[in-house]
Amino acid sequence: MIGALSNRQGLLTIDKPEYSLHPVVQVALGDWFIYLARTESAVRNESRTLVVETHSEHLILRILRRITEAFEGKLPEGFEGIDPEDLSVTYFLKKSGITGIRRLRVTQQGGFFDNWPEGLFEERYEELF
Repeated sequence: MIGALSNRQGLLTIDKPEYSLHPVVQVALGDWFIYLARTESAVRNESRTLVVETHSEHLILRILRRITEAFEGKLPEGFEGIDPEDLSVTYFLKKSGITGIRRLRVTQQGGFFDNWPEGLFEERYEELF
């Protein structure tokens, strides 16, 4: 993840940054990635793309929260917002031996136009209801 602070151009991939981290820290990673996307990379290097592979619902929920807060004009002081157009949430699904890629479109209110794939983050629903 330290590579995200460099001035290098091109594609930077980060694999499972949440690994072995407490959920509170996973949430903070969401803010850190927004910061990198909105300030560091945007100011210093417009030709860089950050790809984060994660299974952390906490990280994703924080980014969605910041989208909502930015839309409503309620961002906490010192935090960056992000536009849905600047975020791409995709997942890979293997069905009948064929792997497909699907993008989940994000609304201005920090929700999804599209449903999560079956089996992804089911635990949250089961715990809440």
